[in-house]
Amino acid sequence: DLYNVAYDIVSAWSEGTYFDQLTYMLEHKGKYIINVDKPYPDIIYKINKEGSSFELWFAVQGSEEYIL
Repeated sequence: DLYNVAYDIVSAWSEGTYFDQLTYMLEHKGKYIINVDKPYPDIIYKINKEGSSFELWFAVQGSEEYIL
């Protein structure tokens, strides 16, 4: 499940679309918790599934085009 969430995030960025983690979490009724850290210019994601102790961490290399 966590892999699929990461895939959705990477797919959004690869299509040039901003990924909004709050909207994603609401659409999935809180099943996933997505934390975002933004050390310029990159973006680090931590994904948890509700009720699970497993976490998936990964980063997306940023560019100056997407300063958020």
